[in-house]
Amino acid sequence: VNVGGDYHILPYQILMKAVKMKGDISVKMLMGTQSSTSFSDSNPFLADPTSGLPIQTTGGLDWYITTYGISDAAAVLGTFGFTELDEIIDNFIANKAPKEHLVFMASASYRIISKFLKGLGSAAVESRKLTVDGKTFDWEVEQLKYGGYTFDFVYLPIFDHPQLVGDILPEISGSLYFVPKDQIDTI
Repeated sequence: VNVGGDYHILPYQILMKAVKMKGDISVKMLMGTQSSTSFSDSNPFLADPTSGLPIQTTGGLDWYITTYGISDAAAVLGTFGFTELDEIIDNFIANKAPKEHLVFMASASYRIISKFLKGLGSAAVESRKLTVDGKTFDWEVEQLKYGGYTFDFVYLPIFDHPQLVGDILPEISGSLYFVPKDQIDTI
């Protein structure tokens, strides 16, 4: 690379490996599974080849929610309506969950939610429409307030990645992940 008349080496492969490593970390933080090995195991399944010390991997968003959170399925897969929304809120009430949530999802789920909510024409649905020369519109719903709860919708493009998720893990690309914005009140 020529910089100011001087030639310098660009460590392109190192940069690409750093980008890949950050991508792998992002994938594991969303879709990783916690290992059965813990740091205190005397005979670990996963171990450092040099020191022999145990290695424990962390669970991702999907693993934590399905293991420790509320996991439920729609009445009819590929649809969303008041039945599912009421059941979600009933589950939150039964578990004393906070009233504000981020809802992470892939494009397929986001489109189903947006179509359902756009068809309501309710004042509880907030969305932004942008018109540029009368040709461009934003049909995505960004927030829903219903039943005393607020849901902010967040589209995660990584859930649409064909090699990482796509058809390989349809249970992830077709899911909604409700993450509280606050902590659960304990008494």
